[in-house]
Amino acid sequence: MSLRTFPARLSTALPVALLAATLRVASDHGLHLPSCPFRALTGLDCPGCGSTRSALALTRLDPTTALDYNLLFPFTVLALTFSWFVWVLAPTRSLTDPLRHRFALRIYVVLLALFWVLRLLPTPLGAYLASTPS
Repeated sequence: MSLRTFPARLSTALPVALLAATLRVASDHGLHLPSCPFRALTGLDCPGCGSTRSALALTRLDPTTALDYNLLFPFTVLALTFSWFVWVLAPTRSLTDPLRHRFALRIYVVLLALFWVLRLLPTPLGAYLASTPS
């Protein structure tokens, strides 16, 4: 990686940091955070239900509450953060090979679908994975 691309890659974190700060400030000032349109229409959790509250809990450094709102979201953030560090610090193209990303994306889509199905089951596991009401 050339030294010219390093600051550009590093600057990609700025929008994410601004979004996290905005979410935290909005919540601290009592502004209404958006609710899930899928849940409003169907009464069922989508795979992302609870992600906003989970992200807010992560900005407060409360991983237990974040996992309670949406079990998959903190792990997604962790995987994306790890991928970002690999991308920023990758000395060669081999670490950022697009074929690896496609494989990882397929695995994630399968995990997301499985999470959604398990979340909707009328079982104790489904109740455990359901988004905790705010």
